[in-house]
Amino acid sequence: MLKSVIAVAVACLSVFALDLAQPFAGTGGQRFRLTFNTKAFGPIDVVVRFAADGRGVVGRSSSEVAPTLREMAIVPWMGQETVSLQLSAKADGLLVGTVDAPNLSGQIRLVMSPKGITGEVTDGPLAGAVSGVPWEFARPLRDYPALVKAMDAVMAQALFDPNQLRNPKFVRFRNLLGRVAQHAVDDADVVFAVSAGWDNQVFSHFGLQRVSRSEIVADTDARGRPAVEVHRRGAAAIMRVNTFLGELAAKQFDVAFADLARAPPTALIVDMRATPGGSLSVRALINRLVRTQDVLGWFVANAWWRSNAALPTPTRLASEPLDNFDDPQAAVERLNTIGLLKVAIGGAPDSYAGPVFVLIDKRTESVAELAAAALQGLGRATVIGERSAGEVLSADTIPLSDGFSLYLPLADYYDARLGRLEGKGVVPDITVPSAQALDRALRLAVGPQ
Repeated sequence: MLKSVIAVAVACLSVFALDLAQPFAGTGGQRFRLTFNTKAFGPIDVVVRFAADGRGVVGRSSSEVAPTLREMAIVPWMGQETVSLQLSAKADGLLVGTVDAPNLSGQIRLVMSPKGITGEVTDGPLAGAVSGVPWEFARPLRDYPALVKAMDAVMAQALFDPNQLRNPKFVRFRNLLGRVAQHAVDDADVVFAVSAGWDNQVFSHFGLQRVSRSEIVADTDARGRPAVEVHRRGAAAIMRVNTFLGELAAKQFDVAFADLARAPPTALIVDMRATPGGSLSVRALINRLVRTQDVLGWFVANAWWRSNAALPTPTRLASEPLDNFDDPQAAVERLNTIGLLKVAIGGAPDSYAGPVFVLIDKRTESVAELAAAALQGLGRATVIGERSAGEVLSADTIPLSDGFSLYLPLADYYDARLGRLEGKGVVPDITVPSAQALDRALRLAVGPQ
């Protein structure tokens, strides 16, 4: 059976005059420039050499940065190349198998034809369409040292706290990334070095990609999954929050609360377990649960540190005007020029007045943590579950060059009652495993089921 699989593989690949008997050392096999159109990172170009081995067909990327990547990787990784594919041949030129990169993997299906390679990665962060053409050039695909220098310039001007650039962990990361860039052949070398080597203990919301925030938002809206879903369980209502990202999120919260107002539940359970980040559409949730206007918290950005050596004092914060985000552009401009923004919440006369229970776990991130902290700190909700992720910085993507963008935290956040949440997270009022949080909330809300 194995011989027949390899024979089919050889037939599939022979249209490219591959010498499948050659080992990977030297110049054996034939190289292709593959484009992985990933949802997580955008289109990543990788130079891969294909050949046959005793198990089928293999593909290996061409650079020599793997030792540095292993040194960088937070999660132990023993790969010998940045990207590797292990494939077995099926009928009609179909190759099926796995693709692996530092701390990333997925199932892949490829079809070989005289015009090139087409296919897809079907799962994981690398999921998306794959295409490829023969590639005989030896030079790097792009100027990767220049790309890393562009990252440096952006971070110096925009990172929420430039003092973080002197953190020893960041300095080590940057030095290793520079070493990767000097020897990088393709996008995978640099992009996956950042994803594998970044340690959120320095700060969260950081990554290199080839997709903009507007594209992420458009993709979120296009997927069709609602930002919020409401189900009734007896006299209680369960509001499942899938995301705070997308242009339609705030409107969906308004619709959901309008539906609840027509038949108010005796208790509301807001399920934010595994809810990722998003935008300040989170205020559409908080405002519908807090009747009296109050201070949500404040953001501190890079501009603050250009003229200040310490965080704003209580006196300065007390004198700072409250921003209700009626003019988001003006709020952003204030952060860019002053570096301090105090945000208001609440004040909706038709807000829900019944008991509220909020469910969180270790995968509750970013603005979902902001919401849980605000409702807990105001005494408006009982928080149930696990400590949240502690990734509560305001971030955006900033264009670099060659289609790359840097995902970068632009402002730190301080809750008005609980203080800084980054690296700490929200501690539940009632700690239970994530899988038990809903049952515990229902028992509190409506009694034993």
